[in-house]
Amino acid sequence: MILSICLDPVMEKIYYLDNLHPKVENFANKKVYNIGGKCTVSGRILKNLNADIFASGFLGGLQGQYIFSKFKEADIYNDFVPIKDDTKSSVIIFQNDELLTKIIEASPRITREERNSFYDVYEKILDKFDIVLGQGGLPAGLSDDIYYDLITMANRSNKKFILEAKEEELKYGLLANPFMVKLKKDDLEYLSNLHLDFESEIIKVGHSIVEQGIELVVIDLDEKGSIVLTKNKGYRLEFNNEINNIGEDNGYMVAGFAFGLYKKHDLETIMKLGQGARLAYSTVDDIDRIDMSDIKRYMSIIEIGTINY
Repeated sequence: MILSICLDPVMEKIYYLDNLHPKVENFANKKVYNIGGKCTVSGRILKNLNADIFASGFLGGLQGQYIFSKFKEADIYNDFVPIKDDTKSSVIIFQNDELLTKIIEASPRITREERNSFYDVYEKILDKFDIVLGQGGLPAGLSDDIYYDLITMANRSNKKFILEAKEEELKYGLLANPFMVKLKKDDLEYLSNLHLDFESEIIKVGHSIVEQGIELVVIDLDEKGSIVLTKNKGYRLEFNNEINNIGEDNGYMVAGFAFGLYKKHDLETIMKLGQGARLAYSTVDDIDRIDMSDIKRYMSIIEIGTINY
């Protein structure tokens, strides 16, 4: 079973317009309410792939109630800690089907009591899961080392923790040695304080993270594919046809890797599932339109080369 940690989920209000004019009323052709944040997206994907998924984190206010209702509607079991502040929301505006702007509210502030309640919930439920996903940023009131704590607790119980975070939360999380970390080039530049111009430099910094004791280091290179590094060797995943503008990874790759681990596939299949999910879900606005046949279609065009250290 997989546990998805949603520390700072978001309710998305998406509006589609032909044209947005300043200083006058504008009318939307279509509106869509959705739940966002990498943790919630990964959870929805895994549920759609018929994985056993459970969610926990913080929810508050009417927007938190909406997110809770969407989890219930999707049959995703959960145990969220109620908070005094409202869960944040975002307004996303599309003009002629192209993203025009995105306005994101400030995150809620988590009190010490709410934080402690979450730690209690996490400790109570952790033994039920084999894989834990920790993704995304943090609400106010949580210290940067919370992923360190969650990973340390997971490691004590022999759980596979997959981390996807930024800056200081990422830096602290890596100190606890998660099973897998998913990174971008800018994450490696932040961690190393270097500008990385070549793949050999990216691999060198990534391998230094493996040497700390992390079993899988996955580096997303967008339309150029990805790099996966393990203790003994690395792998370069590329596509045998040109794919441009695949967009931001909103939890898709982690979902694919988590699904492969959940199914106990071999490493090659796990890597292809991760990269295939990254591509498949980046091509659509509605992730519920994608199923395993779509992911397999992209898996079929992925070529894997070996990187020797």
